Amino acid sequence: EIRLSLVGSEMCIRDSALCDDLCSLKAGCLRPVLAVKIRFNRKGQKISCHFHRAKIKVRKNFSYPQVEDIINNAVPEKLENIDVPLLQVIRNLWHGYQLISKNPDKAEPLHLLLPERKIIFDAQGNVQDIVTEKLLQSHKLIEEVMIQANICAAQQLEESRKNFLYRVHPEPPKAKQEVLIRLAHMLQLPWCPQKALTPKAINQILKAARETELKEVVSQFVLRAQSQAQYQRENIGHFGLYLTHYTHFTSPIRRYADLLVHRALLEALQLEEKAALPTSPHSLSLIHISEPTRLRRI
Repeated sequence: EIRLSLVGSEMCIRDSALCDDLCSLKAGCLRPVLAVKIRFNRKGQKISCHFHRAKIKVRKNFSYPQVEDIINNAVPEKLENIDVPLLQVIRNLWHGYQLISKNPDKAEPLHLLLPERKIIFDAQGNVQDIVTEKLLQSHKLIEEVMIQANICAAQQLEESRKNFLYRVHPEPPKAKQEVLIRLAHMLQLPWCPQKALTPKAINQILKAARETELKEVVSQFVLRAQSQAQYQRENIGHFGLYLTHYTHFTSPIRRYADLLVHRALLEALQLEEKAALPTSPHSLSLIHISEPTRLRRI
């Protein structure tokens, strides 16, 4: 990780010129990137994807609430300082997200809608309040775009027969699966014992629990039943996203695994003469990346 986040503060543990300038997508600045162009048909099904070197110049940075206002067609006063072409770009992106979401072949991921807590401090650094942040449609939009890019990266590297680190998430241990099934029976939540435990089956339990006072308890229990997501050379799929091939590509500035994937793509597609980081099976087997998070950061 490049940044160390503490409650109420953030410290950069690499050169701030790299974190906050050269590798930061600042508005008005030209930045070199490794981009992926993904094409979908009108049913939301992926047709193709293509990685290439590019340069990007951000016209404007938006916050999640601002994007939420745009896709919800907020009152004109909230959007008066935004150029019409930019508004249309975001609305087109939202339309694309809706098409992908309606794709009948799309895997159904685990829907753990646990609220994020944010600690509010006063000027002296004392805790003033703890608030629950609302999950926005704009969060889902950006998450879906990143997931699609990550899937393309994994598929491209597999087709190129390159060694890389998968992002895997094993299914819950059998003992926790049994406890989860007993909980569903005890709370009289829907569960078919003949079915295998899949994200879709767990979502049925979560959906029914949301109509009860125990919705957060059940959600927390499902979260704690999950295995630890991790990076490894051997692909076992991603249970939470219900995907067979997945890696991390979208955050090379803050995740070392993503940087390895970028280097592997550059080498596989001959976009760079030689990879600057090792991607051999032996080198990857020596790399250990640990994370304190479970499923929340897919």
